[in-house]
Amino acid sequence: LYNISTGDDDILDSSSKSSRLYLCLVRALLIFLCAFGTIASLTSAFNLPYKPMRVIPAPIFICIYISFIYYNKITFYLGYIFYFIAFTLFIFSFYWYVNSGYQAFMNTVYEKYSDFFNLSTLREATEFIEDRSITVSVTMIFIIAFLALLLNITISGYMSMLETFFITFPLLQVALYIDAK
Repeated sequence: LYNISTGDDDILDSSSKSSRLYLCLVRALLIFLCAFGTIASLTSAFNLPYKPMRVIPAPIFICIYISFIYYNKITFYLGYIFYFIAFTLFIFSFYWYVNSGYQAFMNTVYEKYSDFFNLSTLREATEFIEDRSITVSVTMIFIIAFLALLLNITISGYMSMLETFFITFPLLQVALYIDAK
């Protein structure tokens, strides 16, 4: 990258940086489409209310941040540390929202599966915060943040479409199994 013989920056240096920047942005787009598409499809299949204008900006930022972890070695080693710290703070700060959103999802899934299989059982978990549009939105951001981490490893690290499929498809299978649309 740095030409020792002339002491000048090599021409390939600027194009290398711009191609690395472009590659990170493309990976961020792929991670966003996979993570948000999976979770939004699952949420929409069960008709759970969420606020797209509140949900979409956070995953965009998360996916851009997480894809730039692979920009160079410094960002790789420090990026994951900051990501896990932020993820942990997010969980502790919004615990009741995430828990209530998760319980709302589980209650809805259990109800749909009970109807599909004609089960006579009743199971309902307590939702501490009753506004589902807020709790489901916060839970979606949390799950997308976790899913983006896994997808970043498969897309940026290994470039494996098969591993990406194995991460996203089981989540979609929850709705596809009972033809929830």
